[in-house]
Amino acid sequence: MFIFSIFRKKITHLKKTWLLLIAGFCLSCLSPIASSQTIWKGESGGLLIHWTKEDITATKGGKIVFSAEDALARKDFEREFFLDSFSGGPVCEYNRTFTLLSVVGTIASMKDTFEQHCQAMTHGYSKITTINLANPDQLVSLTDYFNESMILKALLADSLIQKALAEIDTPPTTLEALYQVFGQTPDIVARSENGIDCQFQLHGDLLTQFAFHHIDKDRVAVRIALEPATQVCRDEQAQIGIYLPIPKKLNLVLKKAQKAQAGFLMGKMPKKQETAFYFSTDTYTSYQVAGTRVTTVSKARLRSSPQLTTDSMIIEILEKGTVLKMLARTPFQEDNRRYHRDYWYFVELENGKNGWIFGALTKRLKNAPLTGPRRTTDDGVRVLSAPRLKANILETFDKGITVYTFARSKRQNKIGDLLDYWYQVHLDRDKTGWIFGGQLMETETRVSMGKEIPVRSAPEQQSDVIKTFDSQHSHIYIYGRSKHQDKIGGILDYWYKVGDSRERNRGLNVAPVGWVFGGQIMKTGTQITMVSRASMRSAPSLRAKRIGRLKKGVVVNTIARSTHQDKIARNLDYWYQVKSASGKVGWVFGSLLMPIGFSKVPSYSTSEVAIVQETDEFASMQKWPDKQLNCSGTEPFWDITISEKGVRYGDVEKQVIYFPAVSLNVSSNEPEVWSIKAENKANEKSVVFFLQKDKCNDGMSDNEYKYHIFVRFHNDRVLSGCCN
Repeated sequence: MFIFSIFRKKITHLKKTWLLLIAGFCLSCLSPIASSQTIWKGESGGLLIHWTKEDITATKGGKIVFSAEDALARKDFEREFFLDSFSGGPVCEYNRTFTLLSVVGTIASMKDTFEQHCQAMTHGYSKITTINLANPDQLVSLTDYFNESMILKALLADSLIQKALAEIDTPPTTLEALYQVFGQTPDIVARSENGIDCQFQLHGDLLTQFAFHHIDKDRVAVRIALEPATQVCRDEQAQIGIYLPIPKKLNLVLKKAQKAQAGFLMGKMPKKQETAFYFSTDTYTSYQVAGTRVTTVSKARLRSSPQLTTDSMIIEILEKGTVLKMLARTPFQEDNRRYHRDYWYFVELENGKNGWIFGALTKRLKNAPLTGPRRTTDDGVRVLSAPRLKANILETFDKGITVYTFARSKRQNKIGDLLDYWYQVHLDRDKTGWIFGGQLMETETRVSMGKEIPVRSAPEQQSDVIKTFDSQHSHIYIYGRSKHQDKIGGILDYWYKVGDSRERNRGLNVAPVGWVFGGQIMKTGTQITMVSRASMRSAPSLRAKRIGRLKKGVVVNTIARSTHQDKIARNLDYWYQVKSASGKVGWVFGSLLMPIGFSKVPSYSTSEVAIVQETDEFASMQKWPDKQLNCSGTEPFWDITISEKGVRYGDVEKQVIYFPAVSLNVSSNEPEVWSIKAENKANEKSVVFFLQKDKCNDGMSDNEYKYHIFVRFHNDRVLSGCCN
């Protein structure tokens, strides 16, 4: 019985094994490309690391936390060439290749080769890039795991370094001294990986370019990359090898990598494998964004490029409340003296002008994007609290009032003889309400849907044809709209009072020509999806093949419109052929889309930030200028808050210092000049401010600040900036 049991278990095991083999074979047949592209795959440091010829990624819980393409190759290319790719500068080609050298815990080391070609100029390098996969923005150095004295001792024991230091009487006693010595002595002569004798440098970021090679008892062998000293050897790489005692926090992960249980060491790496990336400014698509922003400051500057330099010309000065259509943004953020870290946005104005604006001068409209301004068509237009007739009346508008719509009902309603949507509009003091679409009219230009469009004397099919618009009159300006809808050829739509947009665009004040049925003209431009998973189909029909789905808030460009209307879920609307940002083209039903337009929205004041309660120390200072001052400056970027509680200093390196004790003195000969002293007795740091009531400009906008400030720290470091 016992033997039979063992035999049955073996048969079961063999059966499972064969099933797994067959399943694996079938999967490999189904996806031969995916399997052939994998170079190495494994778990290390709680991450699933996948190295293919296309990318090196690390995922945790199914979420990608690192991608070599996004975090390294694309990021560096965009930082270097973004302006050229966007503005049509010189064509530059960018090649970047990575080879994983070692994976220890979450520490990954890669051979990193870069080469760029701009016109006749060629530049490149080859180095080791070491990163923490769990936090790619964190710089990894050997000093994070090993004592500096141990590292220095190991470096001085290397034969190449000993040879270069042969004529030095006193060997350096610190790593900093070692870098300084090599900055004044001949370079290291070494044989590259390709067998070429070259000169190399011992560079300042030496300890960030390392890989773990193998373990020798209680020591780990570390390879460190040297930097080529000449352009001739720019593509060459040489390494020095040192031994370091294994620290406790690396003991377990190093041993797992040595046995290839989790990760691997350089001595066990896959041979001659690499991941390659290629970018060109000629074909690169900039980081596109969609939506609407509005300026939050007066006289914000729209610039020709995303930078604060003399080369970045001011295109236009924008008033507060100007709505901007976003087209793209920089892939990187920047700091400035007054505002927090933010992106630059490439935007379009209502007048068609394009330019760059710093994100901190704007905010994204919560209910954006706007559908554009619309005018009321009757007197007594009711603004309701909800999109239904029985809702509360919030306000009543007369005929010709311009309102700004930002949302639309999902369903149409039939009120009287009109079938239309409800539109949500802005009211005073940031309140909103709903107006029935039959009482609102758009005034944008439309295009004709046919070669010959009859223009009639009145908004009815029986009226006289007074003119015909042909293909030369393809753009038609809308002056007005009928109060009623007609159903012609199965299409239910309004009549529009139209004119020749060519004459209007020339600045001529011409009267409208006549009336055109809405089914014969189409509004072009940008639209946004109103629902999640909106179906994109191959033809303008619900029975057509679905070729994709669009998320809610995706911006598309309208290419064409169906000649017929469909009724779907009580909505009677056209189909629109659209093109997404990725270039995909398909048909989307009109009730799933909403047009994006431009407008200016009224600016609303927000409640003031609560002021810190006064302390006894400041209560006695009768001539203190303000209860709280917010100050900032640039080069380097910093900010300071001065209040009754004391002083808080912060900078771009995320250094924050608090100075709690404060004293204030008024200038004896200048009543609007103060000196403020604050000190942190615990760490013996102090700061003195010289504050003058004088106009100060931040360089970002035409905003003027009340105070100019000079800051002097305990180490005699001096900064200057503006305050409000």
